[in-house]
Amino acid sequence: MKKFMYEKRRDQVEIVTDLQALNMDLRDKALVVYGTVNGNLFLSRYYLGIPVHIEPSRIVADQAYTGSNLKFITAWPHPRNPESGMVIYTAQRAADIPGINNVFHGPTDYIIFVNRETVLKSGYYRKEGGHWFLD
Repeated sequence: MKKFMYEKRRDQVEIVTDLQALNMDLRDKALVVYGTVNGNLFLSRYYLGIPVHIEPSRIVADQAYTGSNLKFITAWPHPRNPESGMVIYTAQRAADIPGINNVFHGPTDYIIFVNRETVLKSGYYRKEGGHWFLD
């Protein structure tokens, strides 16, 4: 990811703050969002609807995964363009965000993990009646 963003397509990547993102027209942009739900204003606004809840001592998905160093990556619908998507890299603590994309996180819709060797859950979403659920 880093190589793509900085070497191959540097002229096409725009890095902005969460506050800048809230004030931009992002309908035609691919979104990659980094930060915690409480620490990133853009993410806190658009995290609603994701059926995975991040708490200080656990992440709740199909079950509760306990710990204080858990990370969560997900593909999710673009909040301003339903025909597109975004990728969210988040964790319980901001200190756990650097290096978060060092775990294999495809082709599933989401992954909950501690590090690249300790994946707790990965899976897919399904949409029913306008709401998203874990499959």
